[in-house]
Amino acid sequence: MKTIGRIILWLVIVAASVTLLLMLIGAIALMVDGEMTLGTTVILVLFVVVPLVITITGACWGIARLKLSRAPAPEVQKTPVGPGEPVAPPVPQHTASADKAAAQAERLRRREERRRLQEERRRRREEERRQREAAARAAAAAEQERRAREGYMSSGDWVPPRPTGRLFDAWAPGRGLEVVGEAWRPDAFRRLMGRQAGFRTYEGAELVADAILVPDPLNPHGKCEAVAVYVG
Repeated sequence: MKTIGRIILWLVIVAASVTLLLMLIGAIALMVDGEMTLGTTVILVLFVVVPLVITITGACWGIARLKLSRAPAPEVQKTPVGPGEPVAPPVPQHTASADKAAAQAERLRRREERRRLQEERRRRREEERRQREAAARAAAAAEQERRAREGYMSSGDWVPPRPTGRLFDAWAPGRGLEVVGEAWRPDAFRRLMGRQAGFRTYEGAELVADAILVPDPLNPHGKCEAVAVYVG
């Protein structure tokens, strides 16, 4: 096909050249015979010569392109490898499927890594929540124990400390005890007094019952000398 193209281009060049030559000869002959003026001859030559020149130039350019396309590619000079010189291993040619599989594996690895980090964060938050709840329960138990040991204010009333097994001097049997104020469970006195034989009135009544005495130094009404009395 390239040979046929070259032949056609050469034929175009030859035909254009012959046509140009014949036109020039005819124009000169007409001008000599006086049938055509010099200006008309120049205009005719321009109208004919310019397209022919363009045609010949294009044909020459096409021939040059054909020569370049048929020229052999320069060979790469390989440097001979001497004995003892390291030889670079051939570079593996990765196919499109191998690259796709590698990208898929990388995506799966990143997904698993994100899932692992999320699971670690969830476990860490759960552990922190359990620790906070345990600390809150311990603080509540410590506060409850402190209240039971020292007493506390509730709605403006003093709640005395409870008996917690602490040692305290026993009240001398038969010795009277004057109770100044009923706190926390005032109904206990009324129930105990109501059980006494011959009880008629609350004022001035004498109560005989077992009692547990608990020191109540923080009682705001006792001036650091109050004692909580538990009867049952």
